[in-house]
Amino acid sequence: AQGHATSPIFPSLAGQNREYLVKQMQDFKSKKRVSDTMAPQVADLSDEAIAALADFFASKQARTHRVADADLIPV
Repeated sequence: AQGHATSPIFPSLAGQNREYLVKQMQDFKSKKRVSDTMAPQVADLSDEAIAALADFFASKQARTHRVADADLIPV
């Protein structure tokens, strides 16, 4: 509900760039980007609803994760 994926096969939307979210939803709706999962989710959304969803998810805090390999942390 807050844009955090509950499964590793789904992307987290929280904290994503607003313009990116709008573009992806528009591309799914226009079938420029094909997905049997996403197409029905956006099919009936207006441009205003797409913008509102993008605003909502972009405003949420992205989750951070601990780095398992400390050598990968920039100094």
